[in-house]
Amino acid sequence: MAALAEVEGAQTAPASIAIHADSTGRRVPENYIGLSYELAQLTEPTFFSQEHTDRVSLFRCLSPNGLLRLGGNISEFCWLQIEAATPPPKLHAPSGVG
Repeated sequence: MAALAEVEGAQTAPASIAIHADSTGRRVPENYIGLSYELAQLTEPTFFSQEHTDRVSLFRCLSPNGLLRLGGNISEFCWLQIEAATPPPKLHAPSGVG
């Protein structure tokens, strides 16, 4: 991926970001339903690991009725290959997709 300055016609300007380490951030509301991720996200083994403390914190902030949903819009196009020799399944995309 090209850096922004390398993109044709892009303009750059100085910028600054202030991060307040003592800020607690926003609270997830009690009526928040949950978090949803595409099934394909499971291909990145460390995505749901404990090293991602920001994500772990979000999960912990869900209400007792909150949920973590894996699936999303493309789950019917994803599959798990445990062994390298396993051939991919024949996927049927609905008309108008792809």
